[in-house]
Amino acid sequence: MIKNIRDYDGELEADAYINLFEKEIEIHFESEEDIAYAELCVAHFNTLSEEQITQLCEAAIRYCNEFLEEIDEEPQIFATPRDVLKEITPRGMQITQPADRTVPIIDLELDCSWEEEHGMQWVIRGDKVLYVGAYEGVDPEGDCGAGEDWNYIV
Repeated sequence: MIKNIRDYDGELEADAYINLFEKEIEIHFESEEDIAYAELCVAHFNTLSEEQITQLCEAAIRYCNEFLEEIDEEPQIFATPRDVLKEITPRGMQITQPADRTVPIIDLELDCSWEEEHGMQWVIRGDKVLYVGAYEGVDPEGDCGAGEDWNYIV
């Protein structure tokens, strides 16, 4: 699943295919000991439930339209929640080194058409979607801004 592992001054980078976007993205992790955990995280992301995907897409739409409102542009209307994926391009997945390596943590950086400067970040821990919003380097092992207005998960 993970291939083309490269070492950049002690940090590893590799490629992995992401089903939701039908493309390969870069995976970043710290050491060779992290490869198995990175595989777990990629596999987990590739098997998200339809409910989780809908939750991610609906939150991305809320983020999109609130951002557009702030810059005095018309909101975008999507026929289905998944249609927002056409406006999103994944940049890379950061793999952390959590204490419990049985729980996959997805920290995905994405580009989006409406916010070219900050892009977007998705954080999923286990089966719970925790964060969708501007890429602010939210700690995927922390509370991820639960309940804050800048986190578009409801």
